[in-house]
Amino acid sequence: DKIRSLHPKTWKFGYKTKECDMWNIRHLIKSDYRCYSAGYFTDGKATNEAWQFQDCIIFDIDGGMPITDAYRMFSCYDGLIATTKSHSEESHRYRVILSIKERTTCTATEYTEAMRLIMDTAYPFLDKQCKDPARIYFGNSNAEFMTLDGNLIFDLNIWIDKAKKIAVANKWQHDHKEIQPANDGTKADWYRNNWKSDKMLDVLKHSDKFGQGSRNGTL
Repeated sequence: DKIRSLHPKTWKFGYKTKECDMWNIRHLIKSDYRCYSAGYFTDGKATNEAWQFQDCIIFDIDGGMPITDAYRMFSCYDGLIATTKSHSEESHRYRVILSIKERTTCTATEYTEAMRLIMDTAYPFLDKQCKDPARIYFGNSNAEFMTLDGNLIFDLNIWIDKAKKIAVANKWQHDHKEIQPANDGTKADWYRNNWKSDKMLDVLKHSDKFGQGSRNGTL
């Protein structure tokens, strides 16, 4: 139920942290001279390296979906929708700010990958440039708000856990990817020279998968 707003003295440095509820965030957004972010940063630096955690999530929509459709989609959650300075009747530009169930406990890289997964699978209309936790947003003195008063709280940690599992699977696949030898008489020699004994023994556990050949015994 808290969001952290940042007041810049410069573009990336000199920020201050302020905690407020979803109602009072409106007062912080309604300014042409203020930027805000969902993140908590050390030493007032709005960078991925200084990012520590956050208590809400911000989705940026840059003309990808009519604002009324977004309201219907996210109305089951607790949060709000705020129009940006470039919003118009012809091109709807706004941000969806949602409370999250638990404070994040991941790295900036894991957060970014979770956002990438959300954008690729759940909400493809989101601005894909706005996925890292150090993303900051400009305020808007003419912002219009739509209250999201649903009973659900967005569970960001589900997406973070999914992204972690995908990262582990991709690393395993990368680590176990083998350069395939030429399918000729040098094949057995290639395996013998490139695989260590523990790898050879692991492969031989599955010897039933090998076809018959005159050189199988040399593996």
